[in-house]
Amino acid sequence: MNLEKVTKGLVTIIPWTFRNPRKGQEDYVQRIHDNQMGCYNYFLMGNGSDTVWQMSIDMDEYPFCMKDQSRGFLQRYLREFNSRPSRKNVTAIAMQNFLMFGDGDRIHDMVIDRINRMMEPNKTDGHLKPVYKTNCTVMVGIHNVKADACPDAIKVKSNPTELRMLHYWGSREKLTGLLIEEIRRKTVEFNLVRYTISRHVRESLLSFGEIDAFSNSTGP
Repeated sequence: MNLEKVTKGLVTIIPWTFRNPRKGQEDYVQRIHDNQMGCYNYFLMGNGSDTVWQMSIDMDEYPFCMKDQSRGFLQRYLREFNSRPSRKNVTAIAMQNFLMFGDGDRIHDMVIDRINRMMEPNKTDGHLKPVYKTNCTVMVGIHNVKADACPDAIKVKSNPTELRMLHYWGSREKLTGLLIEEIRRKTVEFNLVRYTISRHVRESLLSFGEIDAFSNSTGP
């Protein structure tokens, strides 16, 4: 991580030690989930007052607005959403999860360029990722939040034709042979990310000299 980003106030790094909060717990995946939620809530308690909205996502998850791919699209979406009187009590907007796959086009050196196939375009995997108001949220989960701090709190799902979460699940492993053919049968080509927000991500990384973010030899 380039320390210049930290001194400019664009990124805050909070060290987090992997812990096992449940005594005797042997399930490795559950331990990861517990630590993930612990990290989210630690940040909410310590930094929640610094923001109006907050979002807890993984590195392979990208919020995506189908009708607006310019810089600042999420801020504009939330500003417009919040401006409607009928939504004044909405404290969490759950983005529906759309899985992204692909066998990896080595011409491209970023995962969001390389992976360009989406599971059926109108079908989610059932998981949700919330963007939530910090003043109402008392606990953050991996796929939900508890908003008991506001008695009239309402949680809603975003319309996926407006805002959705793209989960680059296909970046987790190298696909080969029959598995590639199976993925191709179950997915459709989706190049909108490659032609829109990808260039903004690239420009941001390059502006801070993060050349290690680009590689043709790793990932799918």
